[in-house]
Amino acid sequence: MIFLISTSFGYAFAESNYDVIIPKGAGNPSYDPQFKKDLFAEEWYIPTKITVLVNDTITWTNQDTDRHTVTSGQSSGRAGGVTGTPGIFFGIFDSGLFGQGEVWSYKFIRPGTFPYFCTIHPWMYGVVVVDGPIPPYSHNAAGYELKLPAMTVSTDKKYHNGLYWDPVVIKTGEQILFTLDFFKIDGATKLHAFEYDFVLVQNGKEIHRSNGFSEGGSDTKYFVFTEPGPLKIRLENMGKDKFSVSEFDTVVYGNSTKLSADAIISQNKGEPIIYQVSLWVILAAPAILIIGIIWTVKKKH
Repeated sequence: MIFLISTSFGYAFAESNYDVIIPKGAGNPSYDPQFKKDLFAEEWYIPTKITVLVNDTITWTNQDTDRHTVTSGQSSGRAGGVTGTPGIFFGIFDSGLFGQGEVWSYKFIRPGTFPYFCTIHPWMYGVVVVDGPIPPYSHNAAGYELKLPAMTVSTDKKYHNGLYWDPVVIKTGEQILFTLDFFKIDGATKLHAFEYDFVLVQNGKEIHRSNGFSEGGSDTKYFVFTEPGPLKIRLENMGKDKFSVSEFDTVVYGNSTKLSADAIISQNKGEPIIYQVSLWVILAAPAILIIGIIWTVKKKH
């Protein structure tokens, strides 16, 4: 029995444990439910779909003779067994390989829908639906609370990057403001006119890419999400170096709010030098005009 307990933050659920079986024969891509009876039709994980509550734990038991994984992401489907097409990894959980008679468990600490597959046998798929309230705080893709601004170091260890988003819980249909900060590796010296690519990868697919550069060490981007799911926010090609990348992750939640007609979505800016020159010309134009007027008046006298 599961008890629902009211709290000042919403609801807390008593923790429960559930079992999912990987049946014998799941590793055979030629399995056809019309002829083989050792598996139910398309049930590579039994049950294929399971619904639990926040803070519940699921334990997978491998009864097959092959080793398998439980990996969050998108299966390649039955055709993947023929074409060798891999699945798409979402980066939320991954059991690694475990063999016959072995088990693997995972505790789901946030609500959402979590499809998964086997990386060795990508036609195998399952899905976990986790019911519960949306956390009122920012968190990473695994559901653990994340203090904003989130900070990280680039892959080449040259830069220290910060990221803040508002609202702190991202939902579909709402305009999200991303604020980015760029520092040298010391974390104190801001980088002005620093070039980078702003990339959003959701549900394993790139959904947005725009270039940008910092003003006084910071920059802003806007986006409105139309689909829920795990999200990676990547800063690529920093300082025009393709090996310089920083990555953050969180989750987008479904929402009934529809996209506003005047919502802003960040687009590519012009070249930084052209932009800077244009800005100085615009700012300098009034001063030049005033100087010209003064010079003309003096000349007439």
